[in-house]
Amino acid sequence: MTSFPPVAPGAEASSSAPVSGTNIQPTAVLHHLVLAMGTHAQASTQGGAAASPAAVTSAAPGTAAAAGFQTHGPWVAGALYLVVPAGPLVAVAEPPVAEGDEPLWYCVTRGKHVGLTMNNALAMAAVVGVSRSAMKSYKTQALALAAFNEMLTYNLVQVLS
Repeated sequence: MTSFPPVAPGAEASSSAPVSGTNIQPTAVLHHLVLAMGTHAQASTQGGAAASPAAVTSAAPGTAAAAGFQTHGPWVAGALYLVVPAGPLVAVAEPPVAEGDEPLWYCVTRGKHVGLTMNNALAMAAVVGVSRSAMKSYKTQALALAAFNEMLTYNLVQVLS
């Protein structure tokens, strides 16, 4: 893991200076992290900041909803929610994939966000650094959906900080 050098008090960190000992630019690292989380945020050429993680957007099924993490229904598979869903999740149409290349479905029942997603980076972001978080992968949407809805029935789905 690359660590960034500390910045002296009162000094500004340079976003264009390479990390010491490498030719990696911190802005390039941030750009790759943002892309890895499924966002397509663009920083302004005037030095603007990239979109916050709460504004994660994607058009692909199984990733965060187009408006970011949701706080209300409809409660569907393929979205992560900032609140515990008020009802069971329902299935969504899956993208066509070649046989044998089916992506995993990630079921997050305890974390910063809860729900089902096919995006590993979003699922990991929901549980990393959260005590008592819970996530499991399933080979099919149906299995993940059944597991999530069963946990929801027993009031075991929790949004944690």
